[in-house]
Amino acid sequence: MAGLTLSEITYYTSAGPQVSAYVGGVFNKYTAAEFLLPYSGPKVSGCSIVQETYPTGGKEPSAADAQLDAGILKFSGPEIPAETVGVIQGPTGPVYNTAVPPGSLQGGGTYTLTGAGGTQVGPFSATAVFPSSFTSNLASLTLVNHAQPLTITWSGLGFDLANILIIGDVLTSTTTQGTSVSCVVPANLGSFTVPAAALAYLPSTGTWQIEITAEPNAGGVSSAESATATALTPPLVAGGQVDFGAFTAAIVHIVTATVQ
Repeated sequence: MAGLTLSEITYYTSAGPQVSAYVGGVFNKYTAAEFLLPYSGPKVSGCSIVQETYPTGGKEPSAADAQLDAGILKFSGPEIPAETVGVIQGPTGPVYNTAVPPGSLQGGGTYTLTGAGGTQVGPFSATAVFPSSFTSNLASLTLVNHAQPLTITWSGLGFDLANILIIGDVLTSTTTQGTSVSCVVPANLGSFTVPAAALAYLPSTGTWQIEITAEPNAGGVSSAESATATALTPPLVAGGQVDFGAFTAAIVHIVTATVQ
C-alpha cells in the first residue's frame, strides 16, 4: 500500500494551537491477514471499530511487516521549488518525510510528488490539490463524556470527506490494548455525531486522541490503519504493482481529550 500525503496538522493544546506540515509517507508491505484486520471489526452507525491486544513493545497485529524502497522522491508546488523528500531508515525499511513551512501551503494549490524508482518500487508521478479551507470544533472537545454521543462539526472548501478517528489505548507493563473508532462521512454534512454505542468500545477513563481530517475522495474504503484506494499503484521491481495507494493533500485537526 502506497500511503503518501501532504498534510497540514494542527494540534490543539493547553498552550494554544501548534501547526506543522509534512509531505511523505510509506510503501507498506502486509500479509493479507494484516491488511484486512482493520476492516474486520464491529460496525456501528457508519463507524468501524478496531481492537488489538499485543505485548507491550511488540508488533501491532495490523501493522505492516516492512516498508519498501522507492528511491528518491521529489516534491513541488506553488511557492515550493522541487525538493528532495527526506528518508528515515527504520528497522523495517524507509519512511519518507520532510517538513513543510507552516502557512506555506496554498489553498486550492496543486502539488506534485514524483519517484525516480528504487530497489523495490518503480518510478511514479502523482498530484494532489490542497483543501481551500477547513475549520472544526475540535479545540472545544478537551473533556468528553464516555456515555454520551460525541458531535463533531466542521466547515470549509476543497475536500470531499471528513475522516473522524478516535483512539484510546490501555497500557500495562506487559500488554497494549489499542482501540480505534473510525467514521468517514461526506464533507457536505458539516457535522457527525459518533454514537455512544461506538464510543463504548473505547476506554472509559484516561484520555482519547480525537482527529478529523479534511481529505479528497481517492476511492476505495478508509480504515484507521490503511485504505483501499487505487489512484496510485506504481510498478514493483520484482514484478506486478502496488495493490492500493494514493497521494492525497489533507488538513488534520487533533486534540487530546480527558474522558469522564
